[in-house]
Amino acid sequence: DFEGQNLAESLTTTIIAFTGILAFIAGWVLSDLKYTVYVGLSGTTLAFLAVVPPWPMYNRNPLVW
Repeated sequence: DFEGQNLAESLTTTIIAFTGILAFIAGWVLSDLKYTVYVGLSGTTLAFLAVVPPWPMYNRNPLVW
């Protein structure tokens, strides 16, 4: 449904933006690019696991054809 797609897009954008900021701060404080990449990849993995599986919260308003 369209509401579920909107929720998935908002959730993905929020997770990626938050972990991007967190990754930048971690890399800056620790002065190591390795930690920036690790935090960024973990955020991407978290967003993937939150959005890709067919969770029931994304199908609350099914379309009737």
